[in-house]
Amino acid sequence: MSAFLLDTSALLAHFFDEPGGREAARLMAEGEVILAAVTRVEMHGRPRHVGVPPAERETVLDQYMGMASRVVDIDEQVARRACVLREASPHRIPTVDAMIAACASVHGAILVHRNAHYRGLPEGMVTQVDLIP
Repeated sequence: MSAFLLDTSALLAHFFDEPGGREAARLMAEGEVILAAVTRVEMHGRPRHVGVPPAERETVLDQYMGMASRVVDIDEQVARRACVLREASPHRIPTVDAMIAACASVHGAILVHRNAHYRGLPEGMVTQVDLIP
């Protein structure tokens, strides 16, 4: 069974039923789901900006975080790997996204996302499923 670390973009596609959301659901049902702890912070923003009430936001966040078999922290090894990924990319990778990608790399998981800035990472640094090919 594969382990999939879902980037916040994949969770939001699923939550809002956007392009890539159904593929994210299929992968979540097919393998082990891992999330980075920092995803909770990033996932909080968009539902807030579109007017999802605070209590509902917390419920949704708890549901998504609870579906993961593991929630991994940002430790020194992950932070160092995030620096390596940022250095190797021809594009700017936001700090939170670099840490999420590093979590996937360090924990041997497939990164599931819809972020263009991950596409520039050299082959083999992070195994990826891009929900928007």
